[in-house]
Amino acid sequence: MKKRAEITFESEETIILNQDELPMREYCPRCQTSVNLFTPRVVSLITGASEREIFRHVEADAIYFIEVDRLAACLGCYLRIARRSKEEDTTIDNRYLKSE
Repeated sequence: MKKRAEITFESEETIILNQDELPMREYCPRCQTSVNLFTPRVVSLITGASEREIFRHVEADAIYFIEVDRLAACLGCYLRIARRSKEEDTTIDNRYLKSE
């Protein structure tokens, strides 16, 4: 008689942000709520998309962004585009979208 064992691996990833990559709190007119805006590098780290893809959507004005001393884009806008176009199978924890 053969015995079967099931092994499950869980992993946790920590993203360390530079001071200039901390999220900015801003109202997103497309999401119609106050959201965290991240640099394109951080959005790409969270979603697994390339930075170039994030910039392409920013340049096409498909993602809400602001540019003060740095560019910051709305993660929620990108996720909506990714889901709609099914370019990415994106599973993101909601803690990135809003903060207390």
